[in-house]
Amino acid sequence: MVSYNKMPLLINVAKLYYESGYSQNEIAQQLGISRPYVSKLLMMAREENVVSIKIQDPLQTESRLEHDIRSFFQLRRVIVTPSKVGENHLFTLGEATAKYLDSIVKKDDIVMAGWGRTIYAVSKKVIERSDLENVTVVSMGGIPTNFTQNVFGFEPVVNLAGAWCGMPYILPAPVMIRDPEAREGFLREQSIAEVMEYMERANIALFTMGDLNRSSYWTQKGYMTDEEWQHIMEQEAVGDVCLHILNKEGNICDETIDKKLIALPLEKIKQKEYRIGVASGREKIDITYAALKAGIINVLIVDEDIAKAVIVHLHQEGRYGEQAEFIPSR
Repeated sequence: MVSYNKMPLLINVAKLYYESGYSQNEIAQQLGISRPYVSKLLMMAREENVVSIKIQDPLQTESRLEHDIRSFFQLRRVIVTPSKVGENHLFTLGEATAKYLDSIVKKDDIVMAGWGRTIYAVSKKVIERSDLENVTVVSMGGIPTNFTQNVFGFEPVVNLAGAWCGMPYILPAPVMIRDPEAREGFLREQSIAEVMEYMERANIALFTMGDLNRSSYWTQKGYMTDEEWQHIMEQEAVGDVCLHILNKEGNICDETIDKKLIALPLEKIKQKEYRIGVASGREKIDITYAALKAGIINVLIVDEDIAKAVIVHLHQEGRYGEQAEFIPSR
């Protein structure tokens, strides 16, 4: 208990520090007391409830839309960004994802990062950290080798590792190797096996959800035959997550194709501590919903169009029940 005679000094010190922004040294000089005594008075001010400190963390503030999706699918986090036209949507999405990564990345983490424009946008906005030690960033899997657009295959890994003073591990491999013996031989190579080991050990997976369309890398020469494409379409394929092609229920469409991939098996991805799925654009609604149903994602960062569409899907399937009262805006 602070004595009555000491209370005016305690209040004065608290006001100078918290309201006027003076440093402890400046307060000590102004009041003619020692800096350690100023520190003691500030501590006493908190103990006596003269000063009440409340931390407002904007990262933990949820909208109703975010809350309902997180609660229904039992996710760690949902972050919804405004839907925008053009490249601005990737800027906003990248910035939001970078802030979330900054809140979770720590010493000794191994981050498995995907490729593509979305994850590249994240890597360009990532917050530099000089306090991290022994962070590793590793490729998610193979990359398209004959695509007509820049898919930013290696840049996200290099950018993330650079920002976190970490070590990048690149997987120089195609999306798939069709010949089983050639694939097994490739994976046995020591340098490749080392990268694959880091992929398995990763505790954070950062990826986007890819839609299937005639301009996607799956339709490029050498990846999928017309017969294979027709088969996965008959299986109601809606897109891919970490290279695995899924149907609308979140199941792998074709196990034969899946076994040819240079990628971590889907079941091992589901074991990661953080599985951060990032996407924007209405074309990615179905694959995002499928990934949620399959339990692949436990952190969802998407634009408002996708988030609202997820709620609409739940209502259409009659899955909402008593778990939420959210009514999507029209």
